[in-house]
Amino acid sequence: MGLDATPWPIVGRDGELAAVQAAILDPACGGVILAGPQGSGRTSLARELEFRALAAGRATTWATGTRAASDLPFGALAHLLPDGPAGWDLDPIELLGRVEAVVGGPGPAGPPIVVVDDAHLLDGLSAVFLHHAVLRGLVAVALTVRCDAPAPDPVVALWKDGLVDRIPVAPLGREDTAELLERALGAPLEPASFERLWDLTRGTPLFLREIVRAALASGALAKRRGAWRWDGGMGDGDRLAGLVEGRLEGEDPRCRPVLELVACGDPLAVWLAEEVAGRDALQAAERAGLLEAVPETEEPAVRFGHPIHREVLRATMPLGRRRELCERLAAALLDRGEGGRPGGLVRVALWQLEAGTPVGGRGVSFAAAAHQALRDGDPHVAERLARAAFDAEPTSALVILAESLERQGRHVEAIRLLDRVEVRGDAAALTLARAANGYWAGAGSAAAVRRGEDDASGGEVPATEAWVLFFESRLADCVEVSRTVLGRPDATMRARVWAATAGAAALGLCGRFNEARGAADLGSEAAESSGPEDPWARPEILWARVILLVTAGRLGAARDLVERAGQDSAGASAQFVGMGLGFHGLVARLQGHHETAVASLRHAVDLLERADMYRFARLWLAEMGASLALVGDGDAARAAYDDAGAQDPGTNRVFDPWIALDGAWVYTAEGRLDEAVDRALAAAEEARGLGQRAFEVTAAYDVARLGRPDLVVDRLGALVPLVDGDFAPVCRRAAEALAERDPAGLTDCSRLFEELGHDLLAAEAATAAHALLQAGRTPAAAAHAAARSQRLRERCPDVTTPLLDLVPAAEPRAVTRREREVAGLLERAVRTVEQADT
Repeated sequence: MGLDATPWPIVGRDGELAAVQAAILDPACGGVILAGPQGSGRTSLARELEFRALAAGRATTWATGTRAASDLPFGALAHLLPDGPAGWDLDPIELLGRVEAVVGGPGPAGPPIVVVDDAHLLDGLSAVFLHHAVLRGLVAVALTVRCDAPAPDPVVALWKDGLVDRIPVAPLGREDTAELLERALGAPLEPASFERLWDLTRGTPLFLREIVRAALASGALAKRRGAWRWDGGMGDGDRLAGLVEGRLEGEDPRCRPVLELVACGDPLAVWLAEEVAGRDALQAAERAGLLEAVPETEEPAVRFGHPIHREVLRATMPLGRRRELCERLAAALLDRGEGGRPGGLVRVALWQLEAGTPVGGRGVSFAAAAHQALRDGDPHVAERLARAAFDAEPTSALVILAESLERQGRHVEAIRLLDRVEVRGDAAALTLARAANGYWAGAGSAAAVRRGEDDASGGEVPATEAWVLFFESRLADCVEVSRTVLGRPDATMRARVWAATAGAAALGLCGRFNEARGAADLGSEAAESSGPEDPWARPEILWARVILLVTAGRLGAARDLVERAGQDSAGASAQFVGMGLGFHGLVARLQGHHETAVASLRHAVDLLERADMYRFARLWLAEMGASLALVGDGDAARAAYDDAGAQDPGTNRVFDPWIALDGAWVYTAEGRLDEAVDRALAAAEEARGLGQRAFEVTAAYDVARLGRPDLVVDRLGALVPLVDGDFAPVCRRAAEALAERDPAGLTDCSRLFEELGHDLLAAEAATAAHALLQAGRTPAAAAHAAARSQRLRERCPDVTTPLLDLVPAAEPRAVTRREREVAGLLERAVRTVEQADT
């Protein structure tokens, strides 16, 4: 990649560069001071200034301030002395004169420019000379200073006295950071990797460069499916550690201990930091800008001013020091009585684990802390704590350890653990753990759950059976078990959520939307009652509602639901976010919103590759293939679809027809239309065999969209009385209109599709109507159809399908003024008739 040798592009600095350019072009300007925090890009801007100054005919000199030279007279400007270091013994006034003679006076384009990087480290005499020379107009300066470090008085006086312009250089924002990384790497980062880099660097270009350099060298940053992915590893971090250590040098020595303390518990309550490290140390670190207040916490707390300092200190802190600090933090929290609170319980347990405190020691149950971590949505922390508890006493932690593995999608490990450990405990809980993991570990539905087993789990074992039956697409059995659980007076809230989620999704696929909504409402009531005890409850019932709305063809409502869910998912686990993003991408793909679909699905796949509890990555990869196919990118579509085929096919069979239909669109992008039709027909037939009447409607109508409505008109007609809602009738009517070449029918269907939120289907129907009217030489009606087609196609930019290809996207704009006027009259007339009918 050659990142060490190739300068990174300058991004997001238009304002700063404009100020720099103005300073260069104005001979009367005394110069600029570029002020920003460590790593913000001050030096890069100074280099750009030097380059532009030379191009404008200005002489330049470069110097660098260092701590080592800050005690030497003219330490930074020694190369300007005529006799080199030998001249340092001269009288300071004589030294000033000699440097002035070397620098010289103004040239044709203006005074020479002295560029000094890290001018806050200048020795006193160099700073005095620069102020003197600027004041007399002998030189202009371009100085970089760290905004959180003291600078020599003459340097400060330069901008306070108005001799130079002070230009703030802040870290980059999110969009500029993404652009910088994409330009430096030649391709975008996938969203999860970008979020990790953003959280760690907060847009600081120097830290970005160092992490990317080390991650590329170690292979932690690699390109996959057209985007870069970072697994979080930084490889050789010596250079980055050196930068952080350089930042800490020269600060108050009291800062280091409190920084190490906060590194063990960022963010850390103020009272806790003061009690363990002392108030003076905390205040010194805050004054240095190394720590800052955390406004969003319930009680006053502090965190690192920059996250990279925390990571480096954690990585370089000696083990003994870390264990000592964690032990002191845990003891302080327990002394205050905070160990019994949910947040305090997990923190104390983690600190005790780090400190090497024996399990079962003072005041904390590691098993209880692991259970709390699962409630908080962090299965990785739960696993660490549960393993520690399990090693000491298997009986108390076996189930919670198995559940923490389950939440990470590591079902085979969970089953192996459950099978090899002989413990006595809660029989119902052990049965539930085996049932929850057995299916996903490949045991099959029959072996995973013994149906009808009389259990003491409050219905949770049969509710798990309902889940398994749903994912096996045994929909009728799933609905039956779900009803049984929901009818049990002793059913727990968790059992009710699971049963309602599986039952609502199954009923939706069957096309029984009215019953499905009732089941979903019961699940929502149970989820709200569960509260923080079950953080999975709300997202699980949400997924069922999305499946219900998608199969009912109500994409507008589905889009609103997934977008609201996305706004509520901040801080949620990778599984939560990955599922939400996947459904968001699915809905966007169906609507023809290609860019949104691909971005969401790519992010979902990355997250679920690390924690795919319900094996959804295969579906999201197939959906990504179909999304890429929408814009005719056959190679990328095929690559994503083949990746889907390489995933484990042994579980989650309920979406097999969906994946098969995605393949039809991949064939379409490859120009293999006959094979695409066959694939769509096969998907419809598979959906019928699995009882998925609602999805059979979608697959059958896709056959019509691919150019063969004659093959599915009768099938859709037979499905209409079997499937609730408005979507099946409009699909049947649209297929008939395509088969009969009926533009009026297609126009009506376009309006109905649009009302349901099906932007792409509405655009296709309107375009087909336009093509038929154009061929029939009815210009006024064609103009009306053209205007509608163009409006709808603008919602699906760059998308191409066989029906959209009937008329080029740009053609509707070519209609005459009179045709547009007639189209407007027709539109108003149609609306009048519709209102009268209403």
